[in-house]
Amino acid sequence: MIASPEHLLQTAIAPQAAQLDRDPKALHQAFQTLGNHGLLGLKVKKEVGGQGWSSQAGYQFTEQVARYSGALAFLQSQHQRCVQ
Repeated sequence: MIASPEHLLQTAIAPQAAQLDRDPKALHQAFQTLGNHGLLGLKVKKEVGGQGWSSQAGYQFTEQVARYSGALAFLQSQHQRCVQ
């Protein structure tokens, strides 16, 4: 696991931010990276495998992601809505 979601975004997402917004394969890989670090079930209850984050924390995470990639922020926010 990573030290923090912000650290992951800075180290794994920021260096390829421009590529994520134009290359679907890179976007898919970045999305998988979020999943590998447990960041795709943020507001899902812990009892069923999620992170159990509050709505506010989930929105703040989406805002953080959007600072690096609009496409990744859109994709992960749509995913978060589906898994709720």
